[in-house]
Amino acid sequence: MTENTVDPTAMGLFFVAVVSLPLALYNLFDGLGDWDLGLLFTVGGLLILSVSFKANKAGSNFGYIVFGLVGYGVLMVGICAFFGHAIGNYVMLTFALVYILAVIWSVIIRTFRMLTLLLVTTALVFATVGLSGIFPNFGSWGLVIGLCALLNFAFNLYLAYSLALEGKLKCI
Repeated sequence: MTENTVDPTAMGLFFVAVVSLPLALYNLFDGLGDWDLGLLFTVGGLLILSVSFKANKAGSNFGYIVFGLVGYGVLMVGICAFFGHAIGNYVMLTFALVYILAVIWSVIIRTFRMLTLLLVTTALVFATVGLSGIFPNFGSWGLVIGLCALLNFAFNLYLAYSLALEGKLKCI
């Protein structure tokens, strides 16, 4: 990468952070009125997918695949919400399983610990949303989903700045 080039995955991490924080706030504060996250997730999913292709061009197989998966998941949730349909609970659990497999891959190839934690929180967001539809009587799903999404936001933001600042912020 040249001196003036930012790793494209940094932009993808910023996009995921922008999607994660409203999801966290929406769930932590019981909706905060009539929010429509469908458009945010749809556009966010498309932008995250665009980063996937940029990562591929930059030679980052891991970035290409992970941002492709995240972009696809966010886009599907957004399209379903935008058109007033709920994405299936088992589809959400399928996304969670795929992210768990990405966590295993991340550990095997020894990526940054923060990236592995980010993948864990992404898996937890999808898993808790899916489980909340299957077991709606649990009662605290909003809090659990919100906390997972808030951690996902924090990890995405930290790693994005770490990559964007090119070593000036320690990437753990």
